[in-house]
Amino acid sequence: MEPRRKFVACDICKRSYDESVLLQNSDNNFYCKDCFKQKLCSSRKLCDSDDIKKSKDVEKSKREPSKSRKLIPNPDIYIQNVNAATELHRNHSLTSVMSLSKKPLQCPKDECNKYISIGTLEFHFKTEHKDVPVICPNLDARCASKFYLRDIRYCVVQCIALLKIEDFKPDTSGISYNSAQDPKPLMILMCTRIAVVHTEEGNEVERDRECRMTPEQECFGDGDRIIVWVASNVATNLSYTVAVSTIDREIRQKYFGPVLTLNENPKNLCRDGKCLILTHIHCRGMSENGAQPLALDVVIHGPD
Repeated sequence: MEPRRKFVACDICKRSYDESVLLQNSDNNFYCKDCFKQKLCSSRKLCDSDDIKKSKDVEKSKREPSKSRKLIPNPDIYIQNVNAATELHRNHSLTSVMSLSKKPLQCPKDECNKYISIGTLEFHFKTEHKDVPVICPNLDARCASKFYLRDIRYCVVQCIALLKIEDFKPDTSGISYNSAQDPKPLMILMCTRIAVVHTEEGNEVERDRECRMTPEQECFGDGDRIIVWVASNVATNLSYTVAVSTIDREIRQKYFGPVLTLNENPKNLCRDGKCLILTHIHCRGMSENGAQPLALDVVIHGPD
């Protein structure tokens, strides 16, 4: 008696075949030979396409190594509000530029070579240069004082006073201003004496003579210049007027210009005319050869 044959349908084409001629997988699915070949070929093509795509990605990453090293190559896809992020980045860049400009500066006081930050300039003067007064005027207010021209030395920058503007309001248009991190400008009224040999190009001869009031010797040599200017610890859009006059106000020399920054070269300021310049004729005549004090007035003007 012949064994009874069992017929099973192919899971793809649904045709009935003898179970002995069908192919069975681990999931107990049956396939005929034709359907199995088609499925095998299609799976191979799919694997081959995936391998080709992966190989292309590898070659592309090799050609662009800088992009593959980024931790987040496309960070914009994680930001919901791209415009707000762009504005934040712009403000942060401007703040960074402002911070980079605040590098340490050298103290302008004579015989002090310390480097300090712009935010600690006032504290530095109050603790180490107590002889320099700190004046707190308002904008467009006159600060009056007296000084002797004979006390101004050659090629030595001398600080007459610190000017701390009380009603200063920074211009915050287009920049991010932080009152805690961005200090108010602190201006210094400075002066020095320049001899004629110091103004000649290429001559760096240092001259520092003591002033002795004798009939045979003039306190101010021919070609000597005394310059006075105002400089700030940070760049500003402020201007100033400085005037030197006799006590009776009969003779007066005045200068108007923008507030400069600290550590400017006095010889360049004198050469370019960016300060108040008193020639030896002014010094001898106005101060009676250094014997009489002169009135010194300075006014800090706000932006136009």
